[in-house]
Amino acid sequence: VVTTIPDSDDVLRRYLLFQDYRDQRYYALGLELLRLYAGIVSTEIARTDDHLRWGSRAIPMAQPQSMRINYYGPSDHFPSYSIDKVVDDSTFQTNFERNSGISSNTFDDPDIGLLQRGVFEDKIVLIGSTLPEDHDFHPTPYSGALGTSSMAGVEVHANALQTMLDQNYLSTMPRSWAWGLILLVSLLMTVAARRLNIWLSLSLLLLFWGGYFAATI
Repeated sequence: VVTTIPDSDDVLRRYLLFQDYRDQRYYALGLELLRLYAGIVSTEIARTDDHLRWGSRAIPMAQPQSMRINYYGPSDHFPSYSIDKVVDDSTFQTNFERNSGISSNTFDDPDIGLLQRGVFEDKIVLIGSTLPEDHDFHPTPYSGALGTSSMAGVEVHANALQTMLDQNYLSTMPRSWAWGLILLVSLLMTVAARRLNIWLSLSLLLLFWGGYFAATI
């Protein structure tokens, strides 16, 4: 499954874990890669009300069938390599090599090739398009920050997979805690307003709420 489920603001925060179709359950690309990587068998897969048991991992479900993605950074956080650099070994001739008469062998060159450098050794490799023409780009919580753009779908899968590999899941603050925090801050701001001048109190309030919203985006 590679279907995306953006939120109402079109930002992609959740990862669809599985879909059922004609009495058959299909799992997300990231989950299937994790299954192969960890050697997970079908008897080690189970679903509870709020978790998906995937081998030794208990993946919390944000809403039915989805998980919150803990993004590791903006676009290009994970290393990527053009497919022509991967297929260009001693048995393959690229257009550049054919036209220039220069042999590059970017994959298996004994000195500087990707194989020699071990860039894929013990790694899970995802193959996907990053061409704008394929329209597989999605806004993420990092989009717009520091000039970053939308993220290619294959990198969204990479972030979701890394979240599950590290078991670095995001959780939601209970609603009662959120209201309690709001009440506490309101009381603190009231005390500050009485003891400090209005501009300092307002600055502290804006600083707190700015930090709060930044942390919850």
